[in-house]
Amino acid sequence: MEIKKLEAKDLVKTKYDGKHCIGFEYVLKDDSQEYTFRFEKYIGDYPNANAWKMFAIIPDVYSENDKKLVQFVYGLPKDDLSLVKIAAIGLQLVRGLMQREITLCTTIDFLIKEVVDSE
Repeated sequence: MEIKKLEAKDLVKTKYDGKHCIGFEYVLKDDSQEYTFRFEKYIGDYPNANAWKMFAIIPDVYSENDKKLVQFVYGLPKDDLSLVKIAAIGLQLVRGLMQREITLCTTIDFLIKEVVDSE
């Protein structure tokens, strides 16, 4: 399986309001799965005027067939970032969320093992 670096040509379904991009998608793929990440320019109350909202439907690790929606708003450090950078920042935030979930599950697993094995 070959995984390639994120490039501008990988961003699809771009939407524009005049000259400004207001949305796009990125599809992360491996040999058997596709995961679609939707990015939209965020219009609303947020401390940073240059904010984006990211949506993704990913497998729910607690159910074999269910999926869950992951969504959040994030601000960008400056206004003139490329769409690739906007996507990369959002994907890194998703990665951080998943790493925290893995850490939590690992901790709970360890605690359960200790409680069950101590009998």
